[in-house]
Amino acid sequence: SDVTLLPRYWNGGQRIHVVGKGISKFHAIYWPAILLSAGLPPPSSILVHGYVTVDGRKIGKSAGNGIDPEGIIQSYETPDALRYYLLRHIRSGDDGDFSAERLEAAWSGELAGQHGSLANRVLALLSTSFNG
Repeated sequence: SDVTLLPRYWNGGQRIHVVGKGISKFHAIYWPAILLSAGLPPPSSILVHGYVTVDGRKIGKSAGNGIDPEGIIQSYETPDALRYYLLRHIRSGDDGDFSAERLEAAWSGELAGQHGSLANRVLALLSTSFNG
């Protein structure tokens, strides 16, 4: 709630609002009008993302199918596992289904397997090319 940060982050360059598809109408029509009436610049662009689902159902408190991002981060000891999964496997404009099994496969299989192998090959090439 530090009001001195508002000009730094709001008035500079681009203001890209990232919103869920369920509230896109409000953010495309009403929110810019509210901002303009308050003397603030509207968003430069609006990125609308789909829902993250579990077993094809939208995550919600009433559905009881929420996921605990803090728990996932603690179990992997890094937020990078969840970041990688969301960026790699859930397209920004579409709904995307989350599962702990696919997260584990992405983190262990894709990153540790494919990307880890690439890193080892690059390091070996650098080592032989530059005499260790």
